Amino acid sequence: MRLTVGGTPLIVRIVGRTVEPEQDGEVLSVGIDSLAAKDAVPPEYYALALKAGADPLDVRGRLLAASEEGLDVQAAVNPADRLSIIRVVIVALIAVLTLIGLANLLTASALGLRDHAFDLAVLKAMGLTPRQVMATLVTGTGLLVVLGVGVGAAVGISVVTWLIDLQGHTSGVGAGIGRAPSAVTLTVAVLVAVGTALAVALIPARRAARAQVPVTSR
Repeated sequence: MRLTVGGTPLIVRIVGRTVEPEQDGEVLSVGIDSLAAKDAVPPEYYALALKAGADPLDVRGRLLAASEEGLDVQAAVNPADRLSIIRVVIVALIAVLTLIGLANLLTASALGLRDHAFDLAVLKAMGLTPRQVMATLVTGTGLLVVLGVGVGAAVGISVVTWLIDLQGHTSGVGAGIGRAPSAVTLTVAVLVAVGTALAVALIPARRAARAQVPVTSR
C-alpha cells in the first residue's frame, strides 16, 4: 500500500488486522521506525499485548510500581463490548419473535385439532386412552416442528457468516469476522426450540384428549 505521512511517501505491507471501529475502520498501525525522523512524533501511548493466562490487574500493579505511579495504565476496551446495547435489542427481538411463533403454533394446533375432530373420535373408539391420544396428537405436531427447526437451522448456519461479514463490511469494521455457532450451541438451540414448541402443542392436545367427542356411525 502506498501512502503519504507528513509529506513523506511510504510503502507499507499489510501483515495483519485488528478490529478497529474508529474512523470507520480506516486505521493503519505502523512502527515508528517505518517513518522519517521528521514524521516520527513521540508516541502518545503504548499498547501491551498480554500473554495467555496473564492477570491484567497484576500487570497493571507491576507497571505502576516500576514507574513509581508515573504511568496511567488502563485496560483496553474490547470493541465488542460497545455492542452490548445491540445485544439487548437482539435478545428482546428474539423473545418477541419467539412469543409470536409460539402463539401461531398454539393457534394452528387448536384449529388443526378442531378440523380433525372426527379422527379424534375414531382414535377414542379404537380404545386409545386419553394419554395415548394426546401422544398421537403431539407426535403429529412434533414432526412438523422438527422439520421446520431443522430446515431453519440449516439455512441459518449457511448464511450467518455471510451476514455478519456483510454487516462488518458496511460498518467499516471489515469482513472476515463472522463465525458460525459451535456444534454445542447449535444443538442446544435446536433442542430448546423443539422442546418449547412441543410443550406449547401439549396444551391443546391435552384439552382435546379429555374432551367428550360424539361418535356418529357412517
